[in-house]
Amino acid sequence: MAELASAQALREHVGRYGVEDETLLSRAARFMEDVSNSPAGKRDDAHALLADIRAALREEAGEARSLPRLLLLVRLEGLLVRVQEALTRGALFFDPHAPDSRMPFHFHIDWIAAIRNGARAFLATLAAAALWTLTAWPSGGSFLVIVAVVSGLFATRPNSVAAGIGFLQGATIAAVVAAACNFALLSPVSHFAMLALILCPFLIVGGLAMKIPRIAGPASGFTMFFVSLVGPDNASRPELASFLNTVLALLGGIGFGMLVFALILRRDPRRDRRRLHAAVRRELAAIGRNPSAWTQHAWLMRTADRAALQAATNAAVPKEEAEADLRGMLAALLIGHAAIGLSALPRMSADPLVGAALRRLGDGDPDRLARTCRLAARRLMRRIESARPPDRDALKAALMMEDIGEAAQNHADFLWKRR
Repeated sequence: MAELASAQALREHVGRYGVEDETLLSRAARFMEDVSNSPAGKRDDAHALLADIRAALREEAGEARSLPRLLLLVRLEGLLVRVQEALTRGALFFDPHAPDSRMPFHFHIDWIAAIRNGARAFLATLAAAALWTLTAWPSGGSFLVIVAVVSGLFATRPNSVAAGIGFLQGATIAAVVAAACNFALLSPVSHFAMLALILCPFLIVGGLAMKIPRIAGPASGFTMFFVSLVGPDNASRPELASFLNTVLALLGGIGFGMLVFALILRRDPRRDRRRLHAAVRRELAAIGRNPSAWTQHAWLMRTADRAALQAATNAAVPKEEAEADLRGMLAALLIGHAAIGLSALPRMSADPLVGAALRRLGDGDPDRLARTCRLAARRLMRRIESARPPDRDALKAALMMEDIGEAAQNHADFLWKRR
C-alpha cells in the first residue's frame, strides 16, 4: 500500500509537470514491471537503482538546474525506498532465522454489519435448535452444530450467500467421494498404508485446489468435511443409514444457514459502500485534526481492508462507478499518507500554511483545502529555490502539499460528500 501511494503520487506528478527524457524514470518503470512479474532476487537491483537515483538527486540538488526534475527524483527515491523495504520483508518469509518482524493489524470495523451478522447467526442457531427439539431427529445435534459453525463462517464473508453456495458445492462433492471411499474403496482395507494411499490423492487435490481463487470456496468445503465423512476407524466402518443421516445433517445445516442469511436482514451492497466511504471521510477528518495520533502503517492497512471490502460489492454498481470509487479510495490513501507524513516533519508542520491545510482537512472543506495546499506548496517551493542546497524537509513537505491539494480537487465528490 505504501508503494501504491508513492506510485499514485508519482503518476499525478508526471501528469502535472510532464517529463523530458528522464532515463531514471524509464528504468524505474521497467524495474517495477519486472518486480510485479517476479519479485524474487530483485533486492540487489532495487539497491543499485536507488543508489543511482540518489546520486542524480545529489547532483541535481548541487546544481539546482531544474526544480521539476528535482521533485521527480525525490518522488522516485521515495518509491524505491518502499519497494526495497517490501522486498526485504518478503525475503523474511523464506529465512528460518529471521527476527520477529510482525506488525499489528488494523481492520475496518463496521458495527452495523457486525450486529446484523450476529443477529442472523443467533436466529439461525435458535431455529435449528427448535427444529431439533420438535422433531427429535437423531442427527439434530450435528445439524445444530453445523448451522452454528457455518453461520460464523458466513459472517466473515463480504457476500455470505455466494460463499455459502461454494461451501455447499464442496460439501456435496465431499459426501459423494466419501461414500465411494466408505462403501467401495475402503471396505477391504485393514492397513494404514492402504488407507493413506486411498485418501491422500483426494486430500492433495483438494489442498491444491484451495490455492486457485476461482474454486477456493468449494475446495475449502471439500477438504473441511471429507475426512470427517469418511470417519476412518480401526474398530468399525459406518453403516449406510448412519452415513446418510450425517450427510443430511451436514448439507441441511449448510443450506439452512444459507437460507437464513439470504432471507433475514439481507445485506445491501450500496449501503455497505456508503458506510465504507463515510468511515474514510471520518478518519481523514480525524487525521487532519490530529495527524500525530496516527501511524502510516495503521492508515495504509485499514485503507487496504476497505478497498478489499469495496471490491466485494462492485457487482452491485455500474463499472464506471466502481472505477471512480477505486480512484477515490486511492486519493484518500494518498491524502492520509501525506498528512501523517507531514506530522513526522515537525519543522514543516509548524508552518502556518501547512497547519492551516491540515485544519481544512479536518473541517472537510475540499475547495479551501485545495487552495490552502497550493499556497503552502508555492511558499515551500520559493524556499527551496532560494536555499543552497535545497531543504530536503521543505522538498518533501511541498510534494505532500501538492498531493493533498491535487487529490482533494480531483476527488472532492468522493472524499467529501456534498450536502
